[in-house]
Amino acid sequence: MSELSRRDLLRRSAIAGGGSVAIGAGGSTLAPRFSPVGRANAAICGGLCLAGIFVAGTALGAAAGIGVAKWKSPDGEFDEDDVTEDQAYYSAQRVGEGRSEFEAEMQTDYLGPSDDMATPFADAAWQTVRASAAESATNGESETTAIQNAEEALERQVAISVTNMVEKWNTGMNALVQAMYHDTNEGINRFGSAEDPGSEEKGTIIYPWQEPPTEWSFDTGDDANLYGDYTPIQETNLDDPYSFDGTEIGKAIMFTVDADSWLPFSPSDLEDRDGEPLQVYSVPTLEGYQSTSGGNPILTELTWCNPFTGQFGSPSSRNSVEMIQYQHSSLGTAEAISPMLYADVIARIESVYNAIRQDIQTYVPAVMESVSQGSIDPSQILTAEDIYAKFENSNYQSRLAAELLASGADVPADAWGYQAVVSHPDLSADELRGALYPQFVDSIQNPSISSNSTLPSGDYKVAYFAFTPATSETPETVMLSGGSDLTIGQLYDADGNEIDSVEFTQPVQHVSDPTTVDEVQLREQIEYQNEQIEKLREALEDDPWFGGIPGASDLLDPSKIVAGGLLVLGMIAVTVGLKDN
Repeated sequence: MSELSRRDLLRRSAIAGGGSVAIGAGGSTLAPRFSPVGRANAAICGGLCLAGIFVAGTALGAAAGIGVAKWKSPDGEFDEDDVTEDQAYYSAQRVGEGRSEFEAEMQTDYLGPSDDMATPFADAAWQTVRASAAESATNGESETTAIQNAEEALERQVAISVTNMVEKWNTGMNALVQAMYHDTNEGINRFGSAEDPGSEEKGTIIYPWQEPPTEWSFDTGDDANLYGDYTPIQETNLDDPYSFDGTEIGKAIMFTVDADSWLPFSPSDLEDRDGEPLQVYSVPTLEGYQSTSGGNPILTELTWCNPFTGQFGSPSSRNSVEMIQYQHSSLGTAEAISPMLYADVIARIESVYNAIRQDIQTYVPAVMESVSQGSIDPSQILTAEDIYAKFENSNYQSRLAAELLASGADVPADAWGYQAVVSHPDLSADELRGALYPQFVDSIQNPSISSNSTLPSGDYKVAYFAFTPATSETPETVMLSGGSDLTIGQLYDADGNEIDSVEFTQPVQHVSDPTTVDEVQLREQIEYQNEQIEKLREALEDDPWFGGIPGASDLLDPSKIVAGGLLVLGMIAVTVGLKDN
């Protein structure tokens, strides 16, 4: 089959199957929940790439209603193995491309600097604790009760983030399974880890027995009860079940297991989860089933990919998986998902949680004393959730600005509503004009951008860009990779006048240990943050393009704010999980 024919097959399969795949258990609302910057451009990043690029562009077989065997080349011949290999490669490639920028943002929000506390996630967690302490002081509660309330608020904040991370992992695993299994060749024999793509001795093999035991048992027998019950959620469409050494095994190719036991607390306690345990997706080894081309369909790298540890197999046989990838015989390697990235994020979340929980014992009493003495106005202590809730009815551009402001990202110091003409390889046009928010590397002091300049790739991590395409009236938000230089043309202020430069700042000051911040510094931080909120409000009210919103003049009216930050309207979409959907 010609190269053109194979590519055309992939294209047609993607078009036909793109909209027909379930994302998994309860997956009908996954896309908006996972959008890192509002409704992001599906071609770049965000929730729509999770429900779009992960699915569209993969030849899905049974799920899509398209069998590879139904396609024929112009000469009437059909090279099944050739098509299968190409199909698997491009499917894995699209899964990886769909996740790349989204995972880059996860690194920024959770893993950025070496200091665990100098991240947007840690800032959001500390703001939650601060607001809870102020609320307790306002309500006249005891110090013991205030500490308990702060701990519960912290747990909810962290549980939301953990839940979002796990469900993002689940979406990716589901996409990978949908992409790699189809009704002609249900397994591909070139999966492997980046460390050792050819090894078949990875971890302990778990088989999906047709009549499975209540709990998983491992070859070692040491950890039979560790992972709890499982639930198969995907099956093959083969006429006969798999068999291994003459033993018939079941048709499950993906299942869920209870993840709560790995956490310092249970996300099941979240009130909007209705008590359902948090489940993580995994894929069993199908070693022993011979595909039509022969060989092992999937190596044991996928026996157990645990996003909490980045490892697979039982705890007695732990081997790191840096990258799940597909090796094509001639096209090279397509990287799909990095288990270790999720492992690093979960580890950072737990580290921050443990550190803050320990410091709550001294931090909460200090905040309560400042409130009781009148040094701090509790109505001005806002959580990231509160900040975002104020702008929930605004348009895409201002939603983006509010999310960045709420999560402590780099934002304009004074020039809210400014626009820039930019060029970047990730954009669909040579030049586009819109709102630009670069996220600078930590070593850049007093960051700024200038008209007709270039921001080198080493100076910024990612750049958020909100614009309205020429072919549509619907604004789009994309995330530009920091791996390429960002070319900046003319800058314009909110009135459309040309300006020379824009300075950036962090409205939420990164502090390694907030317990070391004295009362004066804390008050200055709160006042500075509220000044930035006011500037954003004025920009939204005065600039139609940027997105004026009804009632903008009331946004900072203290009478509209419940002390302690109880406003929980709207949906926070940034990856730090400021609000669970």
